[in-house]
Amino acid sequence: MPRNSIVFYIDRVHPNLSRNLVYSILRRKNIKSFSILEDIDPLRDKKMSTNDRKLGLESLNSNKGIISQNKKMTRFLVNQGVRVTTVELSALDFLVSNYKEKKHKKSADTIIVYGGNLSSEQAGFLNHLPISKSNNKIKYRVYGMGEMSKQLSSNAIYCGGFSAEESIDKLKGDWGLVWNNDGSKSNKSGQNSYYEYVCPHKLSMYAICGMPIIVGKKSAMADFVINNKCGIVINNLEEIEKR
Repeated sequence: MPRNSIVFYIDRVHPNLSRNLVYSILRRKNIKSFSILEDIDPLRDKKMSTNDRKLGLESLNSNKGIISQNKKMTRFLVNQGVRVTTVELSALDFLVSNYKEKKHKKSADTIIVYGGNLSSEQAGFLNHLPISKSNNKIKYRVYGMGEMSKQLSSNAIYCGGFSAEESIDKLKGDWGLVWNNDGSKSNKSGQNSYYEYVCPHKLSMYAICGMPIIVGKKSAMADFVINNKCGIVINNLEEIEKR
């Protein structure tokens, strides 16, 4: 790599050896680096030590600039001592080939789609979905891979796992749910704080499938959904039936 180059680096902000090596090489060659924040592991990884979390975030100051996912993520970085010039995306891109615009078709029942990582840490709430009490029954269709595919509530159906691009033709429903919760008793129907700072890829996936979106009121995407009138904002899953 020539000296004085400009490099855009996709970063998860994890203080592992390979990341440290990349930054070391960039500094030695006087390369201007711009970090594209794919994720922020110090936010998501509860097991990361305080020292590793600090080192990972401080290393962002080696960049010439940062591309953050949203304003809430940028605010978090500033509060953690990141001083680099930062610009924000509003939602993640979702590139597909041969895209055809889809129009939403209402089902007899209200079908809510959840697609993504089905680990118990991220999707444990799928075992505690609120049961509809009205005549307008709410049902869930779940897509993805992970242990929760076999531990769903009685009002949820597992529909298989597909790549993100394949899902465009596979996801069928009335609403797309953007949620992250382990289903623990202390937080059965609320939202994990991680989603307060990131733009989940599933939001863009639902949008390109022609579905309106459900997000948490405290999530980083709440303002996006409200301003673009592309869904509803809720405090907990029980509120879905009332909306």
